[in-house]
Amino acid sequence: MNNPAQISVKLFSVFFMGEISIFSCNFAGKNNMSKIKIEGMQFYAYHGCFQEETMTGTYFNVDCSLELDIQLAAQTDNLEKTINYQEVYLLIAKEMKQSSALLENVAYRILKSLQEHFPLLKKGWISVQKMNPPLGGKIEKVSVEMTTDEIIV
Repeated sequence: MNNPAQISVKLFSVFFMGEISIFSCNFAGKNNMSKIKIEGMQFYAYHGCFQEETMTGTYFNVDCSLELDIQLAAQTDNLEKTINYQEVYLLIAKEMKQSSALLENVAYRILKSLQEHFPLLKKGWISVQKMNPPLGGKIEKVSVEMTTDEIIV
């Protein structure tokens, strides 16, 4: 019996709204990208445009998704063949401690740092959420999402 991970799909056609789209997929274990997600990281930080935000601070939540090939780590049970979750958390915590006026800048710095520290990372996604922002009304949160596709190295 064939191992499903070794099955290679060469051509897949989909009929959609009168057009045929062709997708090439390879499940043979080469160039497989998996995702590591670290969700619900909570920080108290001092990001914002208003002086009161930089003095009193507020709570932030951060979620990240890291795309990389984890096949070797999965097969060998070797932490050095993947990205260490604790190192990711500590790196994000370090960036959250540095005050910024904009969440866009915080997300950018986190992604840039992740790219610099983890050569196995192929693509990253980050969401930085500011809880209860002072915008003149009851607002649960505002957030910025960014991917490494938007980072110029």
